[in-house]
Amino acid sequence: MADTEESIARASSLPGYYAVLPLLPLLLIVISAILNQLGVLSFEAGILPVTVTSLFIAMLIESIRKRTVSGAIDSTATFFKGMGEGAAGVVALLVAAAVLVEGITQMGVIDMLINVAQDSSGAAITLVLIFVAATAAMAALTGSGTAPYFAFAEAVPDLAAQTSIHAPQMLTAIWGTSNLMRQVSPVNAAVLIVSGAINVNPIRLVKRTAVPMIVATVLNTLFAFMFIGYPKTIDPSPHPGYVGSYLP
Repeated sequence: MADTEESIARASSLPGYYAVLPLLPLLLIVISAILNQLGVLSFEAGILPVTVTSLFIAMLIESIRKRTVSGAIDSTATFFKGMGEGAAGVVALLVAAAVLVEGITQMGVIDMLINVAQDSSGAAITLVLIFVAATAAMAALTGSGTAPYFAFAEAVPDLAAQTSIHAPQMLTAIWGTSNLMRQVSPVNAAVLIVSGAINVNPIRLVKRTAVPMIVATVLNTLFAFMFIGYPKTIDPSPHPGYVGSYLP
């Protein structure tokens, strides 16, 4: 909380237009896409060039405001340091989540679920819901939307190959769940920043975000089964456990 309060105090001394700088990558991507559709540009900007361009724009604005290039470079060093610390946390969560899933696999839980899905018609939907619930729990505990998804996504190809599960449905369901349920975690960075800004306990904040996020997770899973079906070239008839719709 001390770091959050310090960051808020430091941000309060900045000009209001600095709030637009974090949105620059998104704005550049949207603008380039629109110009491409209009025929003005022959390409759509990618993430890497947009990020680098936004960084240089921010450095230029900072140099003009401080009237010194060295100050802007120092601020850039802080940016890279924070990015490295954030990446380290994500990698640690990815490794921990992968170890957890590997442990579950070695215990035979995945094989047991596969056998259940093979032997019971309609059990595939239950298997997907189990993975969705596990992803939701991990996202809520870790505050990460990346680690839970990549951890459980590794098991999806094998499950799809041995059962009636349609991989895109399952991946869509756990991807949406991972990114939605991270907002229910009191250790999520966005939750900590917002709770620090409005001076409330993060637990009180996630109590309010929990209801819409849980509802959104249920709808995301439902829509994954309603709108993502087998391609027309694939005959799902050998898979009696398949539950879902077909592409028109």
